[in-house]
Amino acid sequence: MRLPRAIRKWLPTALITAAVAVLGYFATQIAQSVADPFWQHVAPAIPQKLLLSLCCFLLAVVLILIASVVYFYRLSREPTEAEKRKAFDDQFGEFLPKFGVWTHKVMPGYYCQNCKHHYRVSRMLELPNGEAWQCLIQGCEHVAANPDYRPPRPPLPPRVLV
Repeated sequence: MRLPRAIRKWLPTALITAAVAVLGYFATQIAQSVADPFWQHVAPAIPQKLLLSLCCFLLAVVLILIASVVYFYRLSREPTEAEKRKAFDDQFGEFLPKFGVWTHKVMPGYYCQNCKHHYRVSRMLELPNGEAWQCLIQGCEHVAANPDYRPPRPPLPPRVLV
């Protein structure tokens, strides 16, 4: 005879919980019977100032342990996708709509907006004549025109002296 699937799913959890509860009950009974002589005969002989100091010390140790657990948890955990995206976006300065490129907060030059959208940092190369910037990532090949570019004037025809 097989148990129904719903019961098979939660039965191990229920058995483990019951076992832990029974062990916990017996552990508390043992601890209480061991602690009774201490509280009846030894504890009244301890001065109240010492007890208060011990309680404050214990509280400080517990708070330090909790703070260290929280600190090490935050230190060791993997950042979420939103945190990674925010950290990536925070490294860029402002978007220059006039040129269609991004600036970087630390590095000089202009950066490709298409590559930034795909979470890549790609510095754009200024073309030799200065009329545009081109992305160097293979497959992107985004080109941002320079609206301030003025083509050089054509050379004047040679003068003929008469």
